[in-house]
Amino acid sequence: MSQQNSPTYATDRRTGRVIAGYLKAGGHLQRELATHLGIDEAAVSRSTRGERRWTLDDLLGTAEFLDVPVSYLIDPDGVDPARMLEVRSSRCIHDPFEPAYADVIQLTAA
Repeated sequence: MSQQNSPTYATDRRTGRVIAGYLKAGGHLQRELATHLGIDEAAVSRSTRGERRWTLDDLLGTAEFLDVPVSYLIDPDGVDPARMLEVRSSRCIHDPFEPAYADVIQLTAA
């Protein structure tokens, strides 16, 4: 099996596309992420193209940099990076009547 047909390559390429989407949606540069991770920009570029494997440290640091859960980076089904960043920024005030907090309100009221 060639590298490009391997499941690992496909997963790394998919994760790379998701991270590239978050970078673009958030107005970040690969250089900024590279600085945050302590690696060179070329390594980030190769990773976003799926040519370099994401290490656990890379994924955790990237999630921290983007301020998203790491699960959004590795299991992105149905997650639109631009929409998630928009929703997160609109919830900065933490309105207790938002549907996202309905379960918490129900649990505390019980």
